[in-house]
Amino acid sequence: MKPLFRNLFLLLAVLSAPMAWAKKATSKTAAKSTASDTSASGSTATPAANATASTDTVKIYTTQETAPLIAAANATIQAVAAAKKADIDTKITELESAWDAQEKNLKPRDEAHWTTIDKTLDKAIAALRGSKFDEKKGKSALDSLVKMLTDATKS
Repeated sequence: MKPLFRNLFLLLAVLSAPMAWAKKATSKTAAKSTASDTSASGSTATPAANATASTDTVKIYTTQETAPLIAAANATIQAVAAAKKADIDTKITELESAWDAQEKNLKPRDEAHWTTIDKTLDKAIAALRGSKFDEKKGKSALDSLVKMLTDATKS
């Protein structure tokens, strides 16, 4: 009888090992997730939610910093409305250059917020430049960009 119990015990150990490993891996993942979801302020919102929330409420840039960017975005929107491809190319390049020139100044204040705005500008550039010209997507991205910059500007 002893060999039968030993074999049964070994069989149970082999069969239950993957379940125990999966349970352990799940608890480690949950612990990491909980730790990463908690921000310095003690909130339990996810990082993505924090980035979205910060985009809506944070006032981190001065009017002096954002006014030229907003003006360049609006000039690009006007070129899109006029359907002048050459003007659109020029204006989107001017906007991109102005944004890149401000990167060292703006990015360190709130990198997640800056990245969100930067990705919106990238969408506008992708839609308005090159072979996949999409006026509607470009204008929508530029409108979002202006709103984000305006919302991030201190009064």
